[in-house]
Amino acid sequence: LDYSDDANEALKEILPKVKIIRERRQAKEREQQSQGKSKSASGTVPPPASKPPSAPEVKQERPVMVEEEEEEEETGTGPAQNGKTENKESEESDTDMDVDGTVPPDTEPPQPMGDENIEVTDEMEEKAQNARDSAMSAVSEGNLEEAIGHFTDAILNNPQSALLYSKRASLYLKLKKPNAAIRDANAAIKLNPDSAQGYKWRGMAERLLGRLDNAATDLEKSCQLDYSDDANEALKEILPKVKIIRERRQAKEREQQSQGKSKSASGTVPPPASKPPSAPEVKQERPVMVEEEEEEEETGTGPAQNGKTENKESEESDTDMDVDGTVPPDTEPPQPMGDENIEVTDEMEEKAQNARDSAMSAVSEGNLEEAIGHFTDAILNNPQSALLYSKRASLYLKLKKPNAAIRDTNAAIKLNPDSAQGYKWRGMAERLLGNLEAAEADLEKSCQLDYSDDANEALKEILPKVKIIRERRQAKEREQQSQGKSKSASGTVPPPASKPPSAPEVKQERPVMVEEEEEEEETGTGPAQNGKTENKESEESDTDMDVDGTVPPDTEPPQPMGDENIEVTDEMEEKAQNARDSAMSAVSEGNLEEAIGHFTDAILNNPQSALLYSKRASLYLKLKKPNAAI
Repeated sequence: LDYSDDANEALKEILPKVKIIRERRQAKEREQQSQGKSKSASGTVPPPASKPPSAPEVKQERPVMVEEEEEEEETGTGPAQNGKTENKESEESDTDMDVDGTVPPDTEPPQPMGDENIEVTDEMEEKAQNARDSAMSAVSEGNLEEAIGHFTDAILNNPQSALLYSKRASLYLKLKKPNAAIRDANAAIKLNPDSAQGYKWRGMAERLLGRLDNAATDLEKSCQLDYSDDANEALKEILPKVKIIRERRQAKEREQQSQGKSKSASGTVPPPASKPPSAPEVKQERPVMVEEEEEEEETGTGPAQNGKTENKESEESDTDMDVDGTVPPDTEPPQPMGDENIEVTDEMEEKAQNARDSAMSAVSEGNLEEAIGHFTDAILNNPQSALLYSKRASLYLKLKKPNAAIRDTNAAIKLNPDSAQGYKWRGMAERLLGNLEAAEADLEKSCQLDYSDDANEALKEILPKVKIIRERRQAKEREQQSQGKSKSASGTVPPPASKPPSAPEVKQERPVMVEEEEEEEETGTGPAQNGKTENKESEESDTDMDVDGTVPPDTEPPQPMGDENIEVTDEMEEKAQNARDSAMSAVSEGNLEEAIGHFTDAILNNPQSALLYSKRASLYLKLKKPNAAI
């Protein structure tokens, strides 16, 4: 139905023993048939033999002993859009520049691409979303080829998503298939000319092919659109050689112009010189060798929206938790904020874009204070852009000004409640202030909206201390409850206890610090549907086959199952989607029990989704609970 490496590996592992089991069964059947013929020959007609329960397995047997790990890389060349790849290669060949870490071009046929002109139905969009989820799960397990297959399914169902092409491009890069990555990046940029990811992965691919000038142009464009550390690092690495390439080209152009003037002075008028193909790169060149960590600090406090920071800080103080790497709150006046209610004219929008470009240029040169000034100009001209606030917040963070960053991220999240960048930078800022639970909530939300390695790494770093904070709070609450019961037993009725300030966290609390390998087994027995499990067990018992790696059946009560006959409303479907997102986030952190709880919530809200049951089954398997998985 859908090939996967892990299913095939498991199949290969068990086939030798399955062969023995089937041979024994067949021998037994032949013996029974032989006895039946003997009775028939003696005049005794035996009753019709019942079909042995294992016949379907024999009928469906097929050789699947495949070694896929040694497959050749699948790639594709062919001309990139508008022949860009070939032109760039011919430009670069003039330089005789040795480039380390390059790879030969991948030469396999192009990967499947979607038809951007088709109409994407709701059903197709859902299939694309499911395929994308499967791809991200495969990536987290290191199965890149499998993930590419899932992204291809997603693209074919939703070929209008630039993000899907960018994601697949990043995987081709990891597999050293730069031409395939360039094709996907070209598609992403065609769909979204402001695709920072598209430019980044195309730049990385050009770097792998040794076309440094083109790589610099794309990486520079990516950083202008949406700064990222990896793109900037790659850009800094290649700039010295790019500078040499460009100087050689300029020298060659000056020489050609000089020769043209000589001919003109002698009365010979040369034809108009065509513009060299690399002129745009030269025009955009700027120094990007940045060390940002040594910048001076600029800060600003004032209360964060609704006093969020101060409340969280007071909650945290109950724990006496030492947190490394924190900084004191910044106490300067709040930074200028835009008026989101003004009408943004075309002229203002253009000014904002120009200011943003200036800011990104200043960032690339390490001038963070100057960049903040440019972003402020951009915000005042276009105060309806959540991205501008997120960008400025990231710079305040680099300057160790967490309160200023929190004000900007609050503005970003207010403008766009699904701002992954807003939640990420706010979580990082809360971490700097030592507000770990607030940081965890924001970083987790950011990863749910749009996973990023840096947010996930920060989340993993703080989780052990968050666990301690919550355990201390729970102990304190149990102690208070115990004291309340004592007073009640003695006839003293205590007044209604005021809700502690951290109650919301307690209400939402769930075990997050889980090491999967040490989890207790949670299972469910009872007869599986139609007694399938028991039948299989009785069949297998005939063989006396020792099987390595088995576990005893799990014997806990069955897990909650949804009612497939209920009508799923839009609200229930949305709740199921949110629960599923939370589950995937918990899986990425290794919190399998927590993830199972979220998948159960999703199933109860949308019990008609086969995928939700399959996802939960995979987690029960990881926890060695086969009956629950079945």
